[in-house]
Amino acid sequence: MMKDSLSIKKVQSGDRQAFEELLKHHMDGLRGYITLRCRDPEMVDEIAHDTFVFAWQHIDDFSGGSFIAWLKAIASNLLRKHTLITARQFKNKAKYSIHYSHQRAEIFQAEEEGPDETTIWELNTLQTCMEGLSDRMKSIIDLKYRLAHSAIEISEKTQQSVAWVNTTLFRLRKQLKKCMQKAGGV
Repeated sequence: MMKDSLSIKKVQSGDRQAFEELLKHHMDGLRGYITLRCRDPEMVDEIAHDTFVFAWQHIDDFSGGSFIAWLKAIASNLLRKHTLITARQFKNKAKYSIHYSHQRAEIFQAEEEGPDETTIWELNTLQTCMEGLSDRMKSIIDLKYRLAHSAIEISEKTQQSVAWVNTTLFRLRKQLKKCMQKAGGV
């Protein structure tokens, strides 16, 4: 504990070597803590790494007490965040899977029966409305609806925030709906 507080003061002064010593001293304990809460070995490594990166970036926020307890709190928060993201992605993939199955069944049925006039008109009108969009907006729609990417995946590919992606998709859907209504459908 006393050794930790001296090392922490050195780290807060910018001593990287002291941080490496803290890392070596606490790595096994932190990995053990994370391993008890996460069974994926790769995720254990990622959370441990992210914990130490966060600790380095926020070392000035450490106000004393047990350094390992602070590291465990950081790891718990990162693990909780990862678990929520993973659960959300799993839920979205399950929803998409059901949607995709229904969509494929409709396509197979339509291939047997052939598309009706309304469907043909709607598709042609939608294509015309899409032509009025910028290439960037077309690519976002393509990522979402043809490639079935989540808002998180789209935000990573476009280097935009998830909020921006969701807002943009909302506005695009609204714009396309308005265009189709103006053309006399939907």
